[in-house]
Amino acid sequence: MRTSMLSLAILMLLAATSSANRPWRRPPPIRHAVPTPQGSHADDGPPRIMYWSGKVNQHVDLERMTWETDPDGVSGANLDPLQYCQKWYPNTVEVREHAPVTLATWRERGNVNEHTSRKLSLECLQESIDQLAT
Repeated sequence: MRTSMLSLAILMLLAATSSANRPWRRPPPIRHAVPTPQGSHADDGPPRIMYWSGKVNQHVDLERMTWETDPDGVSGANLDPLQYCQKWYPNTVEVREHAPVTLATWRERGNVNEHTSRKLSLECLQESIDQLAT
């Protein structure tokens, strides 16, 4: 009798502490660029572009401060970064690595299908006011 009472007590203890009786906890969120109707939010910063081989290039729309997919639907990673920066920011004189960014606005050729990936952004350095004056 003593053994069965001990077994019953153990079973009750296990039932009370099982994970099924604990409240479910949501895992912490993964931080990414925030999707907007036009693209993913780009924090304040310099003009930038991003490439992902096999996908349409991204650039920052400086008025909306969002990452945008190139509307031509074909510009890809095979393009020279300086020339691609100059397409969006004509005063670009140099390109350098900036920072990795996770975007959900990547599209395939023809601007179809959505993909999310973290890629290195490239900063499009602009001609300074002093350079323009000379």
